[in-house]
Amino acid sequence: PKLGFPTPLRQWITRYPDTFLTPIRRSGHLAELVDMTYVEELAERHAAGRIDASRRLLLLLMLAGWLDAFMDGDPVVPE
Repeated sequence: PKLGFPTPLRQWITRYPDTFLTPIRRSGHLAELVDMTYVEELAERHAAGRIDASRRLLLLLMLAGWLDAFMDGDPVVPE
């Protein structure tokens, strides 16, 4: 049977928050679609260990990258 490929996403986001959050914060296209105050609250609650928002933050990161790449051809790449 098929098995998933587990990754320590929760720990990665907690350990390296800027790698995940900077592209989300810099995406003007995403800011037009999403309440960035809520995103910051979500990231803060995740960092504090109150919730596991790793999947939602990963989806926001992917959406920000996609929007920036395909809406104006300028993908935001973490440094």
